[in-house]
Amino acid sequence: MLVFEGVQKGAREIVDTAYRLLINYTSTTQDPRLRSTVPQTRWCPPPIGSFKVNVDSSTFEGSKSVGIGVIVRDSEGQVIATETQHIHVDFPRKVVEAMGVHFAVHFVRDLGLTSVVVKGDNLEIINAINIQEIHLTSLGLILDDI
Repeated sequence: MLVFEGVQKGAREIVDTAYRLLINYTSTTQDPRLRSTVPQTRWCPPPIGSFKVNVDSSTFEGSKSVGIGVIVRDSEGQVIATETQHIHVDFPRKVVEAMGVHFAVHFVRDLGLTSVVVKGDNLEIINAINIQEIHLTSLGLILDDI
């Protein structure tokens, strides 16, 4: 059973929804006119005994809100946990990406996972986190809490 925003969903309902989304995605990507020209990347596992956390953030301009998605996999590629968050804010893209990594790190801490590799698509944010210096900006407040 999964509880999200106070709504309980059973395993069967979650699987049915995922299957429906997969069918919808597959039917869309099979049309050659709709295929992306972006090269496909292959998922690389973390070291054995570790977990890989993929995070992505998206800004919804019209509603002045952001969405954050996190997926945690083990070294064999099995999904361990997923989480999403929708927030009504109007922040610059860089801040939204930092919020996504912040959300992901706190999510895996809550799960009790300690050996993790975090992967995001904003190299500037990931590098700023890895430098571990004091940041004196609004973005820095988020980075310093990771």
